[in-house]
Amino acid sequence: MVDEGLAFNVGRNPTYADGLLALASGRAAMTFSFSNALRSVIDALEAGAEGLEIGVAGLPGVPGGTGHPLLIERGLAIFNLRPEEEQEAAWKFVKWLTEPEQQAEWFAGSGYLPVSRAAVDLPAARDVVAKYPLFQVALDLYLNSPTTPAALGALLGPFWQVREALNTGIEEMLAGAKEPDQALKDAESNANEAIAEYNQRLGS
Repeated sequence: MVDEGLAFNVGRNPTYADGLLALASGRAAMTFSFSNALRSVIDALEAGAEGLEIGVAGLPGVPGGTGHPLLIERGLAIFNLRPEEEQEAAWKFVKWLTEPEQQAEWFAGSGYLPVSRAAVDLPAARDVVAKYPLFQVALDLYLNSPTTPAALGALLGPFWQVREALNTGIEEMLAGAKEPDQALKDAESNANEAIAEYNQRLGS
């Protein structure tokens, strides 16, 4: 598709907004994004974007794969160098935020998947799915995904460095700077180097 001009690279795009803007402008018919963009897209369409209809689907897999998606998560951190009262307040906030009631509202207002499965059965979550069935697509992927170490993703110290190595390899391949095999080998080498440096720093 890249060789034939049917797919194009919008560049480094951490929020995936540029891909969505390409849809809105008619430059593209399909893009990758996260579920947390869904409510913003729906709100924009309801605010007056005309001539657009959206569909949602899970990412395709490879032949012989598990058929299960990779669930990309976000994290909250409480730093132990902060004053004790701040740490205590942060912990109270985290506990409140992860309660089913708050998670149901969070899901309905953004599209972010709830960390509490009990949230799915609460009115806020049920109502948004009933009104906007597109929310059900990501929710089904989430609910049907096994809770195994493989499905939960990598526990990786230099996560961002490894991700950068992979992104660079993909860009070099799409730009035609390297053949896919070479781009993959270089990405692997750079990722392994980042992991080795991390392990050396930690003394393991």
